[in-house]
Amino acid sequence: MKVQPKFAILSEEEKFAKGVALFNSRDFFDCHDVIEEIWLERRQKDRTFFQGIIHVAVGFYHLDNGNYKGSRSQLSKGVAKLQPFQPAYYGIELSAFLTRTSRCLEWVVQRELEVQTEAFDSAWIPTLEFAK
Repeated sequence: MKVQPKFAILSEEEKFAKGVALFNSRDFFDCHDVIEEIWLERRQKDRTFFQGIIHVAVGFYHLDNGNYKGSRSQLSKGVAKLQPFQPAYYGIELSAFLTRTSRCLEWVVQRELEVQTEAFDSAWIPTLEFAK
């Protein structure tokens, strides 16, 4: 028996809007699930963009759970995949998003090296904003 995707009844646009809302409310686990449904249906360039969003969401999920190694790995992959899409792609402004995500990544790297003693400020986590 084939398992029905969690958000299968939504159109791609609705799924993406839902994924953005979930990311912005810091529900990174469910954001990953809904964006992954789009990613599975896409090919080539778009697929890389959606995979980048997934990596960043998973990276912040790991950060929330104190898994710094997992966070570093996923945030690094996400930033690398999203950089070529700047300044905006699929309606999302990426330049400020990547700057803020990179700041979080730098904190994680410093924390892993045990150089960072300052607590992580969750206000540093960016939101996904639609370009104007």
